[in-house]
Amino acid sequence: MAYKIDLTDQVAVVTGAKGGIGAAVATILAEAGADIAICGSSPKEKAEEVLSGIRRLGANAEYWQVDLSQEGNGRKFVQDVIRHFGKVDIVVNNAALASHDWHQSQIINVASPCEIMEESAKDMAKRSYGRIVNISSSCIFSGGTTSAPYNATKAALDSVSRFMAKKYAGKGILINIIAPGPVLTEMAQMRYSKEEFSEHYIPQMPIGRCLLPEDIAGSVLFMASALCSAVCGETLLCDGGRVKLGVK
Repeated sequence: MAYKIDLTDQVAVVTGAKGGIGAAVATILAEAGADIAICGSSPKEKAEEVLSGIRRLGANAEYWQVDLSQEGNGRKFVQDVIRHFGKVDIVVNNAALASHDWHQSQIINVASPCEIMEESAKDMAKRSYGRIVNISSSCIFSGGTTSAPYNATKAALDSVSRFMAKKYAGKGILINIIAPGPVLTEMAQMRYSKEEFSEHYIPQMPIGRCLLPEDIAGSVLFMASALCSAVCGETLLCDGGRVKLGVK
């Protein structure tokens, strides 16, 4: 029997989606039939390319400029999405701050996703169904980052996701975590050329290639779907085997 992931008539929220992993996630969820609500800290013009691509797939797509460093804005964003689309079925907390600022890292990487989870769960519980996927990082296992606040807050997100998963599982809301390894995104290429990134990371990858945003998006799609019916509070490493299998 062939299986197909069909998200028709579902509404998906993706934070930090004007590029990189977030844009790839929003696109693949739209390809599966979901309508998409995305947000970012930049003006709407910065997200027009992503929005246009999603709309060409036949999905409805809207963008909100949201400063997630301000308490309450994550909650208000979800409320705005529900007012516009009528509901929320899927949430992907992807927005993050890689910084040496402990306070801002804690708000954006931990407190804001918690606000978004809590507010979304109120609506999901009405239908006894929901999927929440939080994007953490493989650095919580490897320690491989130059930012202690980023590492610590991503580990906190991983932990609080399991707390929330236990809290809401009985209401039909499944919360899981994806921990990507180093991904070749536009942001990464602001620091390294594609050649430099590849030369550094490919020798560390048992799969023998760099990770792309689409690699992470595929795993998010599974966790956002009805096929993911018995996975709850799980952290999925999407790192090409780098942490568990070691450098080849």
